[in-house]
Amino acid sequence: MGSVRSKLFRRLGIGVFGIALVAVSIGLRMRYNEEHDTSNYQVLFPPASPWVERPHSPEALFLYQDPMTHIEIRGAVVNVVADTNPTPGLDTNGLAALQMDVTSEHMGNVWKAQRLADHKTPVARFAVVRRDRDGKTVITAWVEKGNTSLAVGLMANGKETQQVAKVMPYFYSLLDKIRLQPTVIQ
Repeated sequence: MGSVRSKLFRRLGIGVFGIALVAVSIGLRMRYNEEHDTSNYQVLFPPASPWVERPHSPEALFLYQDPMTHIEIRGAVVNVVADTNPTPGLDTNGLAALQMDVTSEHMGNVWKAQRLADHKTPVARFAVVRRDRDGKTVITAWVEKGNTSLAVGLMANGKETQQVAKVMPYFYSLLDKIRLQPTVIQ
């Protein structure tokens, strides 16, 4: 009888421990979700006049080209549909740091990367990275909000690279006009 009772208490203890573990897990998840935005955002972007909208791949959100310099600005977005953020280290700063690290570790003999000053807009802060190699310049502005990541890149090739400084005010004004609107993705 004693061994039956001790088995019963042991099973009851394991059951109570299991229920407590599940309750703590749910509580921590709820607290994490309260402290971390796991929403998705629709990226609203303005027409780029006087720049011309160009055909683009399905992966691109938009592609604009300056008719004078032929420099392009491309946007791309990634939404993770989940009730947690699976990559919390890839926030705005983390995305820029990753681009810097990959450039230095895997392309360092050809590309040079430089972290530029952040660009603050009415709705977000963009981390900006400039990468250069012979005859090519790419400037990428990164922003992460909730489970949405947005990259807006300015690309110049050949002689266009000499015109990058001239179009940077337009690049930053385009970032200023981008809006991130909460949305539900099914």
